[in-house]
Amino acid sequence: MVDEILAKAGPNPTLERARKRLGGRGSTGAFAGTVVTLDETTDGVVLFADDDEVDVLVDDTTVKRTARSQVSPAREVRGALASLAGDVLVFARLEEGQRVLLSTDEGMIEGLLFEKCRYGALVAKDDGAVLAVGFRKLWPVAQGDA
Repeated sequence: MVDEILAKAGPNPTLERARKRLGGRGSTGAFAGTVVTLDETTDGVVLFADDDEVDVLVDDTTVKRTARSQVSPAREVRGALASLAGDVLVFARLEEGQRVLLSTDEGMIEGLLFEKCRYGALVAKDDGAVLAVGFRKLWPVAQGDA
């Protein structure tokens, strides 16, 4: 399936640039969506984690990468961080091969999530066009809507 989508896109190097802009390929683990404190002063939401590193979203646009050992659960989850954690959890539950809704300048459209990255995904529209989409603009298609 992925090979088919990439073949339609042709030898276009913009897919690789889009993948890099979204943090590189990566699957979302169970730690995603956890509100943590890093550097004992900054609270944020785990967007991506592996065994060694954690990418923490500290506001709407800033991601800090640190060693997993440098974060601890936040004592308090409030306001904007709670909302951000919810957005990350929606993204974390999405899987490659799943139909998704995505927000675009033209409105909501449906597509196929064919590659998950650290901070978003590559999504194929039904016309074969591929879009790089940030995690906050992706939602699952409701059962029965597909």
